[in-house]
Order: sequence, then structure tokens, then C-alpha cells
Amino acid sequence: MPHLVIAYAQAIESEVNIAHLVDAVHQGAVDSGLFPDGYDIKTRALAYQHVRMGDTQDTFIHVTVRLLSGRNDEQKSKLTLGIVQHIRALAPRVSCVTAEAVDMNRAAYSKDVVHN
Repeated sequence: MPHLVIAYAQAIESEVNIAHLVDAVHQGAVDSGLFPDGYDIKTRALAYQHVRMGDTQDTFIHVTVRLLSGRNDEQKSKLTLGIVQHIRALAPRVSCVTAEAVDMNRAAYSKDVVHN
């Protein structure tokens, strides 16, 4: 069920294969052990053309992991650290790599899936 949204500076596309980045982030979530059998993990990437970080225009990759509430801080920390490590292995020259786990309110989450 988790949603992994990768935000990145479009400038990294010349050195990082974005399809491989999506796969690496997805695998980082799988490797956390929090989502049995892939548990319907949804991973996607969004490029930002215009970026400014402080006084620079450095590159970045940031992953937001949105998941239903119920995991403890240790589990979320293991998840985000694993994702960052998978990204770093793929993109060692990107200036800043970050990940955060954000709880979604179970009572306010709705889902409707159609299988064709």
C-alpha cells in the first residue's frame, strides 16, 4: 500500500537512469521487510526543472514514503535509511539524497481498485 514519490532535480538525468532510480527506491522499500511480497508498493518519480537549494543550484533526490499509520519510528528509520543507501549506490555524485516516512491517517484513506 505504500506510495513512494521520488522528487529529483532534472539535471541528474544526464548521469542517473531514472527507471533504475525507481527500481532502486522500490527495492529499498521491499528490502525493509515492512511490506510482505511487495505489498502493492507504488513507486513513481517527478522531475523538477528549476531547483535552488540555499545559495546553490545543486542536485537532489528526495523520497517521500506515504504509508498507513501504525509503524514505529525504528521501522520507519530502517525503511528510509535503506532507501537512501539504495539511491547512493546508484547516484553517488548527487549532492543531496534524503527520504522521509509520512503517516497517512487510516480513517481518512480511501482506495478503489479495478483489475482488468
